[in-house]
Amino acid sequence: MKKGISNRFEDLILSPQNYKMEEQQQDIKNVFCMEGGQGESSYINNSQSQSRNLKMMLYALEETLDKIQLPRHRPGKKPLLTAADLGCSCGHNTLLIADVIVDHMTKLCGAGSLGSKDDDGLELEFCFYFCDLPSNDFNTLFHLLPQQAAAARRYFAAAIPGSFYDRLFPERSINVFTSTLSLHWLSQVPEGVADKRSPAYNKGKVFMHGASEETGTAYRRQFRSDMMRFLHYRATELKTGGAIFIVSLGRLSSTRGPTDQGYIYEVYGGMFDNSWCNLIEEGMVDGEKMDSFNVPLYAPTVEEFKEMQKVLMKDVFCMEGGQGESSYIKNSQVQSRNLQMMLPTLKEILDKVQLPRRPGKHLLTAADLGCSCGHNTLIVADAIVEHMTRKLRSSIFDDQDDSDAADPEFCFYFSDLPSNDFNTLFHLLPQHATAAAGDGSERRYFAAAVPGSFHDRLFPRRSIDVFTSTFSLHWLSQVPEGVADKRSAAYNKDKVFVHGASQATGAAYRRQFQSDMARFLRCRATELKPGGVMFLVCLGRPSLHACPTNQGRVQLLYGAMFEESWRELVEEGTIGRETMGSFNVPVYAATLEEFREAVGADGSFEISRLELVITSPLAVDDPIRDRRAVGRAVANYVRSLLGPLVDAHVGRAVADEIFARMQRRAEARAEELVDEMRFPHIDMKNVFCMKGEQGESSYLKNSKVQFRNLQMMLRALEETLDKVVLPHHGPGRLLLTAADLGCSCGRNTLVVADAIVQHMTKLCRRRGKGEHGDDAAADPEFCFYFSDLPSNDFNTLFGLLPHRGAASSGEGAVGGGTTSPPPCLARSMTRSIDVFTSTFCLHWLSQVPEEVADKWSPAYNKEKVFVHGGSEETGAAYRRQFQSDMARFLRCRAAELKPGGAMFLVFLGRPPSAGPTDQGRSLSLFGAMFEESWRDLVGEGLIDGERMDSFNVPSYAATLEEFREVVDADGSCEVNRLELVMGSPLAVDDDDDDSHDRRAVGRTVANNQRSVFGKLVEAHIGKELADELFVRVQSRAEALDDELVDEMRVHIHIVCSLSLV
Repeated sequence: MKKGISNRFEDLILSPQNYKMEEQQQDIKNVFCMEGGQGESSYINNSQSQSRNLKMMLYALEETLDKIQLPRHRPGKKPLLTAADLGCSCGHNTLLIADVIVDHMTKLCGAGSLGSKDDDGLELEFCFYFCDLPSNDFNTLFHLLPQQAAAARRYFAAAIPGSFYDRLFPERSINVFTSTLSLHWLSQVPEGVADKRSPAYNKGKVFMHGASEETGTAYRRQFRSDMMRFLHYRATELKTGGAIFIVSLGRLSSTRGPTDQGYIYEVYGGMFDNSWCNLIEEGMVDGEKMDSFNVPLYAPTVEEFKEMQKVLMKDVFCMEGGQGESSYIKNSQVQSRNLQMMLPTLKEILDKVQLPRRPGKHLLTAADLGCSCGHNTLIVADAIVEHMTRKLRSSIFDDQDDSDAADPEFCFYFSDLPSNDFNTLFHLLPQHATAAAGDGSERRYFAAAVPGSFHDRLFPRRSIDVFTSTFSLHWLSQVPEGVADKRSAAYNKDKVFVHGASQATGAAYRRQFQSDMARFLRCRATELKPGGVMFLVCLGRPSLHACPTNQGRVQLLYGAMFEESWRELVEEGTIGRETMGSFNVPVYAATLEEFREAVGADGSFEISRLELVITSPLAVDDPIRDRRAVGRAVANYVRSLLGPLVDAHVGRAVADEIFARMQRRAEARAEELVDEMRFPHIDMKNVFCMKGEQGESSYLKNSKVQFRNLQMMLRALEETLDKVVLPHHGPGRLLLTAADLGCSCGRNTLVVADAIVQHMTKLCRRRGKGEHGDDAAADPEFCFYFSDLPSNDFNTLFGLLPHRGAASSGEGAVGGGTTSPPPCLARSMTRSIDVFTSTFCLHWLSQVPEEVADKWSPAYNKEKVFVHGGSEETGAAYRRQFQSDMARFLRCRAAELKPGGAMFLVFLGRPPSAGPTDQGRSLSLFGAMFEESWRDLVGEGLIDGERMDSFNVPSYAATLEEFREVVDADGSCEVNRLELVMGSPLAVDDDDDDSHDRRAVGRTVANNQRSVFGKLVEAHIGKELADELFVRVQSRAEALDDELVDEMRVHIHIVCSLSLV
């Protein structure tokens, strides 16, 4: 919080809420940060004085570092030292501190027990945490960071949003804390100072200098309380032998008392006080407004500082996340309903988790690469953490008194480029829970942001249990070499994307993808702990589009209308042809084969599941009637992806014109375009990605059915959680980890997270107190991993996350503040996850069975697009593919689950009496109307029969027996619960009676089908034909009306609870 002065109080002065003390204190939390950016009044351009002062004090910092007790080096394990700057702000000074610490500690280690290198050649690594309130301009700070370690910067960097008056890190996790020019800021204006009825009322003043003795006493009490809380948390977080270096404003011991603030008065009193008085005299403000404003700053003496000890406090800063028209948070209602129905089953599986029994605190770590800034990733984390906490308390604490010491800790790293809107993400984080109380809405895992490219090293070696990356890996690290070079054969003349380009251009893009993916896998292999796992999702293209220059439907985003808009401006002379020729979109949609080749070439990973899935179309309320809405949605969506690149290349004004023309083109193609823009994604590890943002066809607005289904299953989830075997209690708090596979970006995954956390917290408290009732001190800490394909809308998910709980409030709350613990603090664990959940995903196969599209195979699915009603051989091929995929899924999860861990799975199923080609009610969704619409197009000559025969939906609804066979054959998991559950019907949103609105029913059915496999269809036959296909589906659905809505309760779901044997 080392920041400037002039803009520090501007919002406080102007805010109408300053007239009441309580409201003023809330304003302080909301505006108490230095000005970001690089403007004239920004902190970065007004911190020269602080920089000079800091340089004068560096000798004292080095003396502090000399007192650190270095850890003993264990051969073969890379040494890691950690440091955190509290109140880092957004300027160069915090980077200076980081460099000094790294330089000095490197010298000390070279002469100490660690050594510069050990016998294995392992060099010392540093992790530096930049911590400030969520409203701090972290983006500016990230841009100031030198390039990654091995060059200018020799430390791994992460940002920690939160107040230093709160817990920020796990216990015993930091070697060195620094805080410079921040701790004189109080957490609030002292009580009574703005209260007319109080003796401490600071009438006619805005600063304490020269105030009454009672006012001075109130400020001094607030300082003592804040400092005690600060020191208490730091004592908990510091490693044994660690140190803290603090610089804050102070006053001489010779001053007359707290109201004699010495020279500080010249800055925060004096002229400032007089300027207020001038406004009152001129009638611009009244006296009461001035009297209700006070500067929350106190400069202590050395003696006062020495008096401080430990205490407790919470001051988490929360801001509203992004919830715009195209956000994911507004487009996942269907999934939300399904998830709600399944929460009971999720809790049941969590009860089966066997938690570690070795003594001591357990730490699990995970990182989401390309995290963006939404709500969805937060939901699952909460559910797992809370439920596992309860479970631990109930099973581990009956024979131990110190239940708090056994709580595990969870750490989740949100990683993206420095330009990502981390501020929005931090504002979406719930407040961090603390031991005493809570209302169930707190966050029970430590959180950190890690700025950087996932094509580079981001974390110390062997530090992460789980990596996820969704909707990101199709972005290349750069435009391929030669593509913008006129002299190169790969020059992409008159184009801005690889689609439709020359073979040489396509080859250049493919080489860049292979190079980038190799770097990505190499870095992750170094950073993953033994037994760690990755879940990856990125844009893909069908294997039938073998040529790199056929990017399928992805061209709708980066080619087609976008490219045509560029050409128009060139032809009109607005931009030169060379300007267009030098711009290229660095995106490549790979095939499954290309992706598999990259993984195989690296050799570090085994693929558990690899498939191509189709996401839902853009969300527009009424694309038929509102063409402008469609055009606006398409243009805004593409601009959200490419806007910064275009702005940087041609300037803001020309960029505006490009996207305006794109919008007009989209308006002209409105009806077809909404559903056409459903893109295939490569999914590694069996996750089906729903559409992000908050549009009409988005997952957020089309997940009501899932939400209702989930609610139906919550009780089963709780029963599963009750069976979790909690570890024996050791020193420190217990840390539990959970992962939701195929989390998507709506509220449903948050419902699961909340359910898990709440239930496991209850179980842990019950165990902690035995027959004496709940014990909040036994609450575990949770780390929840939201996993989906890289194309998942994580920004929306982050925005949906509630604030994390704090230590002093919240029943079932655990932990301190939002944190980022050092990755290497966790013990070396081949088992990293306590609970896996996967809802509405596992019926998707990794691929269409090979024989099904082969004319020469008996399994050839002629004149059909789904297994239902196919030949016996087709059914057998689908069944084999399911068995193979499920075996791979279980094998991977068994390697990742901790001993005693559990899984809660929900996916489409069919009755035991039905054979593989009798998919039961699932036919309503994947066959029948859909298949008949294909036949219409063939019969009318719009497509040929072979085109239909080569398309098949890679979905299989298994029976309970088929699933049990795979589980038994794998042998790693025990079935706790296995049943068929009937899902709820589709949700038809209409103000009138749904049953009488045929168009609403038809639109709902068609949108749901297109959201599921529209991208697959578009990649196969093109956007226009796909539009026509789903128009036919809608017409058929309208004709069936009432009958159809009830019929499409499809969905019989297999609900399964598994425990690791």
